[in-house]
Amino acid sequence: MPRTTRLTGLVVPQKGWVRVVPPVAGRLLAVEVEEGQRVAEGAALFTLEVVSPQWGEATSLGLRQSFEARRRSLDEAGKQSQMLLLEQSKGLAQRLAAARREAAVLATQSALQQQRQALAERAVARLETLVAEQFVSAAQVQEKQGSY
Repeated sequence: MPRTTRLTGLVVPQKGWVRVVPPVAGRLLAVEVEEGQRVAEGAALFTLEVVSPQWGEATSLGLRQSFEARRRSLDEAGKQSQMLLLEQSKGLAQRLAAARREAAVLATQSALQQQRQALAERAVARLETLVAEQFVSAAQVQEKQGSY
């Protein structure tokens, strides 16, 4: 025996026509609203007569098995995706750790280079003072500057 189902929906047209599609197939028994009528939230718009499909036991079992196989397949694909994401995450974490170590090494090398430069500048300044006081020659200063 067919059952009668009251379906509800939301129709908010901006322009022109709005197509309302029920979630199940059926025969339209009644239109519950008139064009232009305001309706409250949850109010029925149409009444449909929905007829349940009459499938045999074998068809139902086949569909159930097909759905179950599809669910298992999707579950497996989801697990594989999660494993792939986990591996990618681990790889990215390792690359990030390596980049941080490299940045630390570069920062240390930069600090050492700045210290060397400061020492060389002080040495040149001392030599220039010695040149001015004529303790060493300008040629010796140039030779020392070339070695820094």
